[in-house]
Amino acid sequence: MEIKTGDLPGIGKRYSFETAEGDNLVVILHQSGHREIYHFAGSDEDEPDFVLKLNDEEARQLVSQQVVSASRSW
Repeated sequence: MEIKTGDLPGIGKRYSFETAEGDNLVVILHQSGHREIYHFAGSDEDEPDFVLKLNDEEARQLVSQQVVSASRSW
């Protein structure tokens, strides 16, 4: 998986990648620390299916708990 990065002057950083299922995720890391995660059903979509907004504390807690990378124990 290739993660593309870019600067957003006056805003922060942009990270994007395509999942194995063909969905596109874009994460905007704002200079203030909050994050926005955009989900696009395909690479040709202009409007996201949904947007998830996390403040700095929520994003850090999510990563520290390894929710995204946790192995299945069920």
